[in-house]
Amino acid sequence: MYLHNTNDIKKGKQFILVSLFSMISIISIGQSKAFNRLWVGEFDNYVKIDTNAVWVNFSYSYEGKKYYHTRGYNYKMSNDTLRIFEGGVSNNATYEYLIREWSDEKLILKVLNQNFRLLASEDSIGRTLYFTSQSRIFTDTIRLEKLLFSTTNCYGSCPAMTFQIDNTGLLKFKGEVGAVKQGYYQAKLSKEVLNELLLTLGISDLDKIVDHGQFNIDASTHTIEIHYNNKVMYIKTAFEPLVLEKLLSYLLALPARVDLIEAGSFEFNFSK
Repeated sequence: MYLHNTNDIKKGKQFILVSLFSMISIISIGQSKAFNRLWVGEFDNYVKIDTNAVWVNFSYSYEGKKYYHTRGYNYKMSNDTLRIFEGGVSNNATYEYLIREWSDEKLILKVLNQNFRLLASEDSIGRTLYFTSQSRIFTDTIRLEKLLFSTTNCYGSCPAMTFQIDNTGLLKFKGEVGAVKQGYYQAKLSKEVLNELLLTLGISDLDKIVDHGQFNIDASTHTIEIHYNNKVMYIKTAFEPLVLEKLLSYLLALPARVDLIEAGSFEFNFSK
């Protein structure tokens, strides 16, 4: 019979307990923080925090035109403090925020130092910043008339295609290089797929989207035009605001989700 040393048994128990507490701590942090969620701020700004970076998207005006800026930052969380680093964790330029609340529905931060402009547009040390989960800005008042979408090729595998969807779910599609099909096609969206579009439009903050026209020769240019509630939302850019990410993902994937039937040629009439 093999006899275990008493000290070895104690050390083994201690190791198991430490490992168990470490696992519980990691699980608790993951459950208490809503990662990979888009937060909508008070100043037409958007923040997304995933396990690797804080993605900041805010609007600003220059020479009478509105622009969106999106950038990723390193960050660390220590107890109830969120520290975001400019140019890396070793850089002295940090943005510090006290986490007042972080749940599935809201994120409330208090500015702790002078580097306030990353998440706020006012000089406000001590100011409390309120963010709402994207799902909480949903509105069921969107009355879709039609949606037009166009995307170009890029220095990669981006498809070139244009299509239109009306309020009955009729899709008219023109596929070019890299698209799921080339040529002219039609399809009818199922009730489920059309409802998914309406739900996505309801969380896309359409009334606040401004066409800022930022482009990059390496990236695909996306044109989105939505006619709704007797209004038109138009944006043509290579860099959409973060709040349009879900809509863009839906539109890019849509042609592969429907039964495209070959049709005669037709034109797409964008307003610009």
